[in-house]
Amino acid sequence: MDLGKHFLRQAIETFKEIKEGDVSEYSLLLLQSNVIKSLADASLIFFSREEDEKVEKTYEEFLGVMEFLKDRDLFLGTGLLQLNLLKNLNPSRGFSLDRRFGRPREILVWSNRIVKPHLFLTTKSPRYEEFKDPLFNLGADISPQDRLFPYLVSSVRRILEKTGAPWRVVGELMKWELFLGYLKGPLPCKDGYVKIIDSLPRILEGALSYPLSDDVEVYELGPRSGPFVEVEKIVCFSKKLNKGFMVGRW
Repeated sequence: MDLGKHFLRQAIETFKEIKEGDVSEYSLLLLQSNVIKSLADASLIFFSREEDEKVEKTYEEFLGVMEFLKDRDLFLGTGLLQLNLLKNLNPSRGFSLDRRFGRPREILVWSNRIVKPHLFLTTKSPRYEEFKDPLFNLGADISPQDRLFPYLVSSVRRILEKTGAPWRVVGELMKWELFLGYLKGPLPCKDGYVKIIDSLPRILEGALSYPLSDDVEVYELGPRSGPFVEVEKIVCFSKKLNKGFMVGRW
């Protein structure tokens, strides 16, 4: 089954039923949890596979949802209903989410998964600032065990290959690529460097380390040892691939 096509078809069919029926709180919850969520997931999958016409189709369907809500004054929010959060959405930019303020509401992330891939496709020279922290902005609700996670990782790489990113963001993305069992080439780094390695370096003495999986180990290094050291370098290594990478600040 083509998961992207499945989600898009599900969204279109459900939205059609809602438009043709009586609008109720239940139908609005369905619009939120089924239509918008399905459009978001379809957009992410299509974008990761570079099926850009389908990304555009998903975005157009979302604009139709927004027009429906606007025309009927349905930007409501009670309990689980979060549609009011879309009232001030800029449909050409999406939301600027910041992980320092905790986990955002799901509908904000879903909207970004529809809007920001479209923004990438329509911008001649995409800038990192438009997609700041894209792993979070596109996937704050997607865990590494989620079936959408590989699509998220591929989508973020597609963005960062064009925009570059701070070294910590580059390191985080490549870390999850190793977690998924592969290692692609270094990404452009705005304030540091990335190196592919085929053995663990000697500099790891005193590093803080933790397993990302049974296969992948992560090492974080600072100028001195201790639990509150600012990290200046990250080493990530896969035993199965016998490869990894080192990323750090200049």
